[in-house]
Amino acid sequence: MHADEIGTKVTGAVLAGGRSSRMGRPKALLPYGESTFIRTITDTMRLVLPHVIIIADDPALAGDTGLPVFADIHKHLGPLGGLHAALTHANGDMVFLAPVDTPLLTSDDCAQLLAAAPADVITVAGDGTRLHPLPGLYPRSVLPSLEKALLDGVRTFRHFIEGCPCGYHIHVMNTAAPRLANVNTPEDYASLPGLRGDINRDGDGVHPDDCS
Repeated sequence: MHADEIGTKVTGAVLAGGRSSRMGRPKALLPYGESTFIRTITDTMRLVLPHVIIIADDPALAGDTGLPVFADIHKHLGPLGGLHAALTHANGDMVFLAPVDTPLLTSDDCAQLLAAAPADVITVAGDGTRLHPLPGLYPRSVLPSLEKALLDGVRTFRHFIEGCPCGYHIHVMNTAAPRLANVNTPEDYASLPGLRGDINRDGDGVHPDDCS
């Protein structure tokens, strides 16, 4: 996708409404550096996407971002329900969907995935061994296929992606693998670099002091 198309064709969306059962508290509002998870990921995405929305049933999970919040239309369907809501409310032809629990994701990662995306095809990241459905680019044209999949009981991204008639493209991002990992538990959270406020959203997400 060309850079001059991104502003008009792509809506950024953050999935922020998960149950956070393993973390024990809402991940969107976890402190991170001088910010929060939700503010970190939305600030990162806004460096490359002019229009960003948040998908969450509770508007409070948007924190101080000031961004529009949309609830799942079909409740209790997990992340695919969030994708459905994002595609429904998107302004553009595609949705760049990211989870709130990947605060190490950088604007370079987002830009690389956007640049690699063919038109009208699902594009996801890969680390050389498996695909990562999130972050990923999803054309709005897959909405009818997604609605059918949800009615048929499909609940995982992998199942939906592999069965979607539009096809999919995996963009291998080996060096980005640690930044694509979800922060699911208190142990994951405690091990994050950047908790002291030394986050670099434009570069590799790690402050030099964390590499010593």
